[in-house]
Amino acid sequence: MDWKKLIGYGVGVYTVIFMLWSLLVAFGQGEAAWAWYVSLIVLAMLAHFVGAKLGTKDWKEILKYSAGWVAIMAVLDAVVTTRFTGWDFYSSWEVYVAYTILLLVPLTVICCKGKCCHGKSAPALAEESTDNSHEGHEHNQM
Repeated sequence: MDWKKLIGYGVGVYTVIFMLWSLLVAFGQGEAAWAWYVSLIVLAMLAHFVGAKLGTKDWKEILKYSAGWVAIMAVLDAVVTTRFTGWDFYSSWEVYVAYTILLLVPLTVICCKGKCCHGKSAPALAEESTDNSHEGHEHNQM
C-alpha cells in the first residue's frame, strides 16, 4: 500500500468537500437540498478520480484504499467538522451516505456498464487476467 496515496488522497478529498460545504454555508445554502446533491456528485467524481489514480484493477486493493479514505474522513470529521456542527453531525444519515459513496465509488474504475474504463469489455479483462496468470513473476519484476 502506498501511504502517500492513502493519506494524500484521503485528506485531499476531505479538504475539497469541507471547502465546498464551507462555501455553501457561507452563502446561506447549507440547508438547501440541491447543495447536498451537488456535494454528493462532487464527492462521487472525486472518489472515481482518486480510484483511477491508484492505477490498479484489483478490487481488493482499491477497497483497502477506499476504506482507509473513509476512516480518514471520519477522523477529520471528528476532529474538525464537529467543532462547527457538534457531535449531532453523526446523527445525520447523510453523513453515512457520503462515507458509503467514498467507500464504493472508487470501485467503478474497474468496470463501468460492462466496459472497463480503459475501453476493454469485462470478459476481455477476465480473459486477459487468465492469460497473464502464468506471467506473474515477470510482472512483479517491473
